[in-house]
Amino acid sequence: SSRVWEYDAIRDQIVADTGTSKDVFDDPSSPQSRALDWIVFVDPARLTPESANLIQRYALMTLYYGSDASEDVLDWEAGAKDECTWAGIGCHDDAKTVKSIELEDLNLAGTLVSEIGQLTKLDTLVLSENKMEGSLPASISFLVNLKELYLHSNFFTGPLLDYAVKMPMLEELDACCNSFSGTIPLDISSLMALSKWLSTF
Repeated sequence: SSRVWEYDAIRDQIVADTGTSKDVFDDPSSPQSRALDWIVFVDPARLTPESANLIQRYALMTLYYGSDASEDVLDWEAGAKDECTWAGIGCHDDAKTVKSIELEDLNLAGTLVSEIGQLTKLDTLVLSENKMEGSLPASISFLVNLKELYLHSNFFTGPLLDYAVKMPMLEELDACCNSFSGTIPLDISSLMALSKWLSTF
């Protein structure tokens, strides 16, 4: 079918726009592969490589599959054509770009995928009180517009503040009750906006 041809074209566009290795799509169980399959063969929006919201929709569905979400708690797989109407998602009014992701206490697991860094207009990310684990992706530091980051009560590990200092707009950070490592970087003082820093470790 024509969508089989679209598969290669959409995959190549995602690789070009995100820097993702094409190899990741060789594993059919990877969040990236599942998100691509969904966009090409299931999504009622029927996106093309030229669709303005291709990368945004792909990043959200990679987050969905990477966090072991289910239709019971999130309606994203149903594929409402406007992802700004999906549960937990808020968008900027002017450009239909994702402004907030609020997924607190939804029994999410898995890891936070690197594609989160594609959502560069994000100002609020809430993943508190879930069962997510592993290190945060380095790409989280691409979220230079992020003002609120709530990660408390998960099983995250690895560094956090090394990334946080690259978020100049960050005002509220709550990463309590995880297993983050590392020390407070000397340049934490560069986060002049940080007004609410809740027991990060």
